[in-house]
Amino acid sequence: MGRFQVDTQQVVKWALMIAEGMGYLHQRDPPIVHRDLSSNNILMDRKGVVKIGDFGLSKIKLHSKVSNHSKIAGTPNYVAPEVVRGQPFDEKADVFAYGVLLWEMTTRKVPWADWQPFQIQFRMWESGCAAVRETLKIPEGLEPTLSSLMWKCW
Repeated sequence: MGRFQVDTQQVVKWALMIAEGMGYLHQRDPPIVHRDLSSNNILMDRKGVVKIGDFGLSKIKLHSKVSNHSKIAGTPNYVAPEVVRGQPFDEKADVFAYGVLLWEMTTRKVPWADWQPFQIQFRMWESGCAAVRETLKIPEGLEPTLSSLMWKCW
């Protein structure tokens, strides 16, 4: 069976649908922080419409930040440094995950595929967003707007 080919224009359409869905969650009153935005939690119907799923880790943000007193939750490949560190977080944790998801969609690679979850968490704890920028290389020739958006998310 051949590899499914997707052009950049289609990736951008899907990325916009995901951004719209996350924007909807973040603009609720009170806002909802998904906490586990990853490719495993993105669904697509037969018409190509993208939906965000699996709200099992979601939190309603009742204050300026959401407290994270539990274990690290979420898919380690997408978890923001503040979540790994057990610090209070807000919608920006989802924005960080969205940047990693964009990287995955444009490179068609699993982020940190050769790393164990504890290695990713240690690196994020130690270096934060710098670890992402050093490890997840943005492909040369990628549309500059997408590259810029990824960097801003991280």
